[in-house]
Amino acid sequence: MRGTWNANTHYHAVVLAALPSGASRVLDVGCGDGMLSADLVDAGVRQVVGLDADQPVLDRARALHEGKGIQWVRGNVLEVAFGLESFDGVVCVAALHHMDARQALMRFAQLVRPGGTVAVVGLAAYSWLDVPLVGVAVVSKLALRLLYGRRRSSAPKRWPPL
Repeated sequence: MRGTWNANTHYHAVVLAALPSGASRVLDVGCGDGMLSADLVDAGVRQVVGLDADQPVLDRARALHEGKGIQWVRGNVLEVAFGLESFDGVVCVAALHHMDARQALMRFAQLVRPGGTVAVVGLAAYSWLDVPLVGVAVVSKLALRLLYGRRRSSAPKRWPPL
């Protein structure tokens, strides 16, 4: 759909495909505006928990996806009292750089049930050797914006990533 594409939503299909068949409870860490949380519901996940530390962005997500049945939780994934092995999947798109990656990944692993999936799309630093690839990425991203339109997130930005 025009106007719903950005570099984060581009990876939602990859994240959805990584989840175990029949996943019924999934945690979306750093859910921002809730686009992935909504896609999870649309894909048939019965219980989706959208977690974000920013209350204003959660308020916008709740309003944007009213009626989807998503549970919105404000907090830090390292501190919120979720039960161990309580999710079929833990997903995180473009939010890992907002937290200590090592601690967060260990926490994700604790929260997912045996046989479940942790799916992370993150940002990475690059060196000067990567500049040609970055150039291709920038041109590709601009072309996709022209094709699909661009959806801007209202979530706070952290740049550069850690």
